[in-house]
Amino acid sequence: MTDESKADWTDNQIVQHMRDCAIQYSKCGFNVVKANRIMDKELRRSYELLKQKGDAALRKLLPLLHDENPTVRWVAAGFAYDVEPAACRRVLEQVMQERGVNGIMAFVTLAERNLDALPRLPECWT
Repeated sequence: MTDESKADWTDNQIVQHMRDCAIQYSKCGFNVVKANRIMDKELRRSYELLKQKGDAALRKLLPLLHDENPTVRWVAAGFAYDVEPAACRRVLEQVMQERGVNGIMAFVTLAERNLDALPRLPECWT
């Protein structure tokens, strides 16, 4: 999907697209090239569109913090962090407890968002 066509989308359509892309991302496993393509071309660009619309648009990501898919949760928490840091931090800390890509990416996302208070590594990682 091009940025031009997304510019006409409603906030809810962009959020749904981000959820769909996060699910695609979750299926990449450790295929970093494919995952980075989804992150850069779809998720980050969609986030930028929401960000341009303001905090009310970004807040529409918050229901995704309760999604059944952990990738959707950490993606939403990372992108909505500035509008609801406490809730997003809790979600990232919860997802961090998982082994594998989701736990690693939640840790990295939290570290990027809060360099002054790096999270502790989960016990399941040690």
